[in-house]
This record gives sequence, C-alpha cells and structure tokens, in this order.
Amino acid sequence: MSMAWKVRADPLRFEEAEAFLRQKVPLTQEEYRSLTLQEAQQAFTVAGVAQLDLIHEILQSLQTAIEAGTPYEEWARSIGPRLSAAWGGTKPWRLELIFRQNILGAYAAGRYEQQTDPQVRSARPYWMYDAVLDSGTTPICRGLNGVIRPADDPIWERIYPPNHFGCRAGVRSLTAREAEARGGVSPLPPGLEVPPGFARPPTARWEPDPAKYSPELWEALQGKLAERIEIGREILELRGQVSVRERDRILRGLEGLRLNRWMEQNPIRTLEITANLTNRMGDYDRLTQTIRLLYPRPDGSWADEKPLGQLRAVSTKGSSALQAAAITLVHEFGHHLYEAMREETENRLFARYIQVKKEGRFVSLRARDGVLEWFSESLAAHRFFRRDFRKFDPATSAIIQDVLARLR
Repeated sequence: MSMAWKVRADPLRFEEAEAFLRQKVPLTQEEYRSLTLQEAQQAFTVAGVAQLDLIHEILQSLQTAIEAGTPYEEWARSIGPRLSAAWGGTKPWRLELIFRQNILGAYAAGRYEQQTDPQVRSARPYWMYDAVLDSGTTPICRGLNGVIRPADDPIWERIYPPNHFGCRAGVRSLTAREAEARGGVSPLPPGLEVPPGFARPPTARWEPDPAKYSPELWEALQGKLAERIEIGREILELRGQVSVRERDRILRGLEGLRLNRWMEQNPIRTLEITANLTNRMGDYDRLTQTIRLLYPRPDGSWADEKPLGQLRAVSTKGSSALQAAAITLVHEFGHHLYEAMREETENRLFARYIQVKKEGRFVSLRARDGVLEWFSESLAAHRFFRRDFRKFDPATSAIIQDVLARLR
C-alpha cells in the first residue's frame, strides 16, 4: 500500500527543523510508553523495533535526510532492509509513515521556532491555520483551515499542527494588515478535538529524569543528551543581555558544525552579544580570540530572498534575526578556524580562492574582500544553505566538507 501524498526532505536547509530532529533522544518502545506527552515530544522510537542501536540508526538517517534534502525513495532504499528485518517482513506503508511523520513534524517545529522569534512575532502578530485541501484532508484540518488568531493566543498550544498522523497542515504568520484583509480574528469551529498525543506546542522541551531509566539505558543516552544540552561548552566566557532561548538559538550555528572536540582544544575565549556594535554585524579579534555579535539586528539585515551570489552577506539570508545572528557567528568563527588551521590548509584554500576570483563565483559581496572573508562566507553558506551552496560552488563546498571532516 502506498500513500497518495508524497513527502521529501526539503531541498533548502532549514536550521530549526534540523535542530528539532538532532535533539531527539532514541528510546525503545517500552521506555517510550512510560513518558508523558511532553516528554514524548523530545523522544524517538519505532514501533516493532526492540534494539536501541537500530532505533538510533534510524533517527540518524532521518537527521541526514533533512539536512541533505533526501527524497523518501532514497531514504527507504538505505534504511528499509534493516527495518524489514526487524519487522519480519516488508511494510512500505509503515516505512513511509515514519519518514513522513518525522520530516513533517520537524518542519512544523522549525516553523514554530521561527514564528515565535520576538522580532518576527512583533512584525507578524497574527497566525493563520493553513491546511492542504484535498480528498485526504481530515475534518480537524478542514474545520481549522483559514482560522486567524493572535500569535500569542493560548489556543495555538492546542491546535498548532501536526494534529494527527500524516498531518500536512501548517501555520502562516500574518501582518496586522494581512490579517485584516482576510477578515481579521475568526472564531474556532465548534466540536473539534485534537487526537490524544497531539494538542501540544511542537517544541516543548524535555529534560529527562535519570531515576526513570535503568543504568544501562541512562548510560546509552548520555552522549545524545550531551549533544543537545551542552551548547556553548566550547566558549570559555559568554557575555550579553539576551535570554537563554536567544542565546541557544544563536549558538546553534556552532553546534551544527559538529566540531565540539576540536573546539575543546581550540576554544573561543569570549563571545559577546551586544546591541552596541557600530557599522557591522560582528567581528573577531585574533589576539584575544573574541567574537562580538550585534543583536538585536536592524531591519533589512535578514530575510533577504536573493540567491547565493547576489547577497550583501550570507547572514542577510537568515529567515529571522536570530538565525541571521547565528550565521554571523559561524562567519566570525570562520576567522577563528582559519587562523588555527592556517599552516595545514592555507595553500589549498588560497588556490581555490584564486580560482573563484577568476570565475567571479563569490557567494556574496562580502566574500570579495580577501581570502579570509571568502572562506568565512563560504563556511556560513555551507553550514546553513548547504544544498544551494553545493549547486552554486561545488568545488568550494567539497573543500569545506573535507576540512570539517578532518577536524572532527
């Protein structure tokens, strides 16, 4: 049996969606059933699979799929035989449900993370439920389609999609003018109930209780939990008047490079997030190994829809002010990285820079300001817009991928 509506991991990198899957903790079904609904939001299991190592492998395959934009068919070919062996037979419908549910759930969480960004919510203070209308639409989504409510209305904690298995609905953020043009705030349809297991914000956070798990399982979870909750351990001093949520969203840029071990040996001494930085979004001091970032960012310094090659800076392509700051952090970290590995890779990088200069293949206007700016802008593009960057400059993307792999 095959589902009529196909889904693939989006070809554009979506940092918030990727982060949602990366924070998932693999559990066996027996352990998963003992969780509350909020806890289960941050856990991952597969029905009919008893081995924790296989569940972890499946989760990693989904993380890779969303990062690379892998189509369902390719993902199924790679992981399907292992699941079929665990299930005792091939079950295409279940395989597709696993892919669809997790990829769509990650994108819903990613959208929620973007839409609740303080600057985005201030500019677009209304949300509209946006369902896919066809023969497969459920009564819940059909009834909620087009409903407009303030973004801070508590009702969204119960109706923000996904609201059932295979839910394809989304939420569109609106300006006050757009909401008014669509009729303004609308009442909720009567009698609609979200099925058990849903009806919760898509990014509710879980901090597990060690007392609930056997010593063996808790030990197995430690590495995964460390990846998720020890953000920023590679920075010796953090300064700035920002919330924990804002700080973690910005630091997520470094987390995604997966250079934790290298950074423990080559840490950033100080990261300062400040509202007082003149005429630039960030800078790096080589002598003190200090990065400074401007946040909040001014209007016009993010949400630029131009393609790579036409941007003022890669950070302006960030979907929110927080993501733009995270991209700037990776750019400035590129200065730190280049200085630390200069002897090992400088000749190779400089040779590629000269070729890029001949071809005019600069990823942004800022990348034209010398080899260091070119490398840092390319690193940021590779980190946040990898699929687009591979198409734009495959040779540079391959070099950066190789450099990161060696450092890991």
